[in-house]
Amino acid sequence: MSSPLPAKAFVALKEHRSERVAEIVAQRPPRRELAALDTTRWPIVVATLTATNLEELLDGITACHLRGHFALVTDLRSAPPLNAHQRHLIAAARLADQERFPGVRLAGATVASNPTQDRSVLALNWLADVNYPHQAFTNLDFALAWCDVQLKVAA
Repeated sequence: MSSPLPAKAFVALKEHRSERVAEIVAQRPPRRELAALDTTRWPIVVATLTATNLEELLDGITACHLRGHFALVTDLRSAPPLNAHQRHLIAAARLADQERFPGVRLAGATVASNPTQDRSVLALNWLADVNYPHQAFTNLDFALAWCDVQLKVAA
């Protein structure tokens, strides 16, 4: 039978594990929810929808209207399918933003990766008939390029 670890060895092992856990956590990439609204490409804004950030994301998009004209790319690829309540929240926010900030959002693109998300985009476009060009894509780079063209056309 093996003898239990001496107290000093146990403490040293516990400290080593704590240091290793801290090291792993420090190397971990930031959570997507914390970087859901990307304005680094301004005037193109990329909103990445996840399972947990819908209301926070809608508030952030509304705040973008205060900065001036922009195009919005909504990335649904990592989001679960939108339920009816979520679709209504998004549609209501779109319409409210359009009413409060007319002509500020110049284009919108949605990136979806499966047929369920495509149907959600169709439902959103039906619920919120917006007065700016909107297009659905399966590729983020294509959506960004299309928004860039729309901003140039609107200028």
